Amino acid sequence: MRWWRAPTLIIFSLHVAFCKQPTSIEDLVNVVELQGKLIAKGLNDISQGIGHKCEVPESTTTGNLDIQHELLNLKREVLQVKQQLLACQANEVEKPDSKPVIFNAYTSKRLSCHNCIIGYENTHVDSHSAMNLHTGEFISPKSGHYFFQFHALVESGSEAQVELMVNDKDILCIYDRDIGSGNRRYAMIGQSMIHRLELGDIVKVRLHSGTLKGGGEATFTSFLGMLVAAAENDNEML
Repeated sequence: MRWWRAPTLIIFSLHVAFCKQPTSIEDLVNVVELQGKLIAKGLNDISQGIGHKCEVPESTTTGNLDIQHELLNLKREVLQVKQQLLACQANEVEKPDSKPVIFNAYTSKRLSCHNCIIGYENTHVDSHSAMNLHTGEFISPKSGHYFFQFHALVESGSEAQVELMVNDKDILCIYDRDIGSGNRRYAMIGQSMIHRLELGDIVKVRLHSGTLKGGGEATFTSFLGMLVAAAENDNEML
C-alpha cells in the first residue's frame, strides 16, 4: 500500500467510528474537511517540488503522476466522506411528527333531541384516530390553531340550534328558524371557526334543540377539522 493512501483510510475509519454519534458529527465534519485540506496541500507541495527539478529520473516522474492522481482521488474522497457524515447526522436526528392532523366525520342518521352531543357513523379521514365516532368528540393530538366546520340539514317543520364546544364550553352557535312559513322547508346550516387548542383538548358539536334530517344513503351531517398552525411545543403560545 502506498504511503499517501493512509490518510484516506484514516478518514473512513473516523466516519465509521463517529456515524452513530450525531452530537459529534458537526465537529467531525469540520475536522475531516480541515485535515483533508492539509493532506491535499502537503501532497500538492510534494508534487510541485518534484516537478520543479531540472533533471527528474523516469521513476520519479512516474511517482509524481501517481501522487497527482492520488491527490485528486483524495480530494474526491474527502468530499464524499463529508456528504456521508452529513447524511448520517440527518438520519440519526429524531424528526418530529410531521403528519398533518385532519379529520372528517359524517352521519346520514336523523337526529332529534335536546342538549345532546352529535355522534357520527364513519369518517372519510382521521389521520391520528383522534375522533371518537360514538361520543362525537375530537381529542387534539397536537397543540396549535385548528380549523373546524360543521354542516347539517334542518328537518322541515323544525328549527335548530347547534353549538360548537371546546372542553364543554360553548364557542360558536348556529341557529335556524323560519318565522314566516312556520319552518315548512329544509334549511342547510353551517358554521366554521379557527380556535387555539392544547394537547388533549376536546372539541364536539351539541344539538341544543331541533331536528337534523337523515338522508338514508345521502349524507347531510358532517364535522371536519384540521391543524392549520402547529405549536413547536406544548407550552408555546401562538
